[in-house]
Order: sequence, then structure tokens, then C-alpha cells
Amino acid sequence: MAKQHKSKKRAGQMRLTDFDLKQMDEKYLAARTQEQLMRLSVRLLEDLKEARDRLNRTPGNSSMPPRSQAPIAVETPIAGRPPHRSERAQFTHSAPTLGT
Repeated sequence: MAKQHKSKKRAGQMRLTDFDLKQMDEKYLAARTQEQLMRLSVRLLEDLKEARDRLNRTPGNSSMPPRSQAPIAVETPIAGRPPHRSERAQFTHSAPTLGT
């Protein structure tokens, strides 16, 4: 089923391929020795940690450019009206008219 191969992990590279994961099921796991299951568990744990680290990256905690972040955060309420103007910001002057 899943290929037993030894390869050096490069930074940011998953240890198990999609193909490896698709081949694993209860029957596959039942046929493994305790030592093989332990090695597989370690690889799965390392992949899970890497995946969560990638998922939680933001421009604030990584080298991602600021534009890679969504412009509006999910579930951010959007105002139903323009912001309130202060008294000082009111247009109190009259506009010139065309002789009327």
C-alpha cells in the first residue's frame, strides 16, 4: 500500500504525500507492527504540526506580504451608515448660487 521510503525532509515539506494518506485505512494499519505504527504516528504528528503552522500564518507573524491577508476579516460587522461627523466637520458655509 503506502510506500516505505526514507527521504530527508526539507523545510516546509510534508513527510507523507497525498497518495500515501489515501492508501492508508484500518486494514493497512492493522497489518503494521507496533514499531511501524510508532514511526507512522511520528510522521503524521509532524505533518499535522506543519499544516497547522501554515494555516495560522499571517503577515504579522511570518514573512508573508501584507496584501496576502484578506481585506476584511471574516465576521467583521459592516456599518449600515457613514461614520458620524463632528460639529467641526459640518459644512456650515453656504454655496454660491447662480443668481437665484
